[in-house]
Amino acid sequence: MKLKYNNFFWGFIPALLLPIIIFLFTWGHLYTGDLSFWASLKEFFGTHLMQQYILFCSLPDLIILFVAYKMERWKACSGAFLGLFPFLCLLFSNF
Repeated sequence: MKLKYNNFFWGFIPALLLPIIIFLFTWGHLYTGDLSFWASLKEFFGTHLMQQYILFCSLPDLIILFVAYKMERWKACSGAFLGLFPFLCLLFSNF
């Protein structure tokens, strides 16, 4: 029996796009300083606050990963993990 929605891209594309969309939406609403978007990112990059913020934006990826795992959609699960991987690298390289 072929599982519906068990495709690599059903996990990869949402896992790659959701943190970026959440980041852009919440950064525009939460940051109220005088700096521009790119200047504020340069200012906050490398701080503990930015690490927490990257982790916050990655939470939907973990939900996608969990749902794909529990429904035994292994290809979607591997796609979600691969979509989460760049954000985890960014999280742990943000010193």
